[in-house]
Amino acid sequence: MKTVYEKQAIIKLPKNSNAFAIETTDHLPKLHQLCVANGKRGSGKSVAITNLKRMYKDNVGSDLRCIIVSPTFGLKLQTAFRIRDK
Repeated sequence: MKTVYEKQAIIKLPKNSNAFAIETTDHLPKLHQLCVANGKRGSGKSVAITNLKRMYKDNVGSDLRCIIVSPTFGLKLQTAFRIRDK
């Protein structure tokens, strides 16, 4: 495979830009991120994601956008959003 560079395609980076603009504590992964929880039934995926979301809320101080794709999520709605009750 040969790499060809185009002289007219000049990439300009934004000044003072930071991909991780949200400050997080050292024990949490940096934001923004894509987090995938994959495992067999009963392996703790909902518990892990719920606790991660709670830790971000406690440490960062804001809610995070969470897109959930799951055929059984409706059954666990109360567990997944129990953070809002506290």
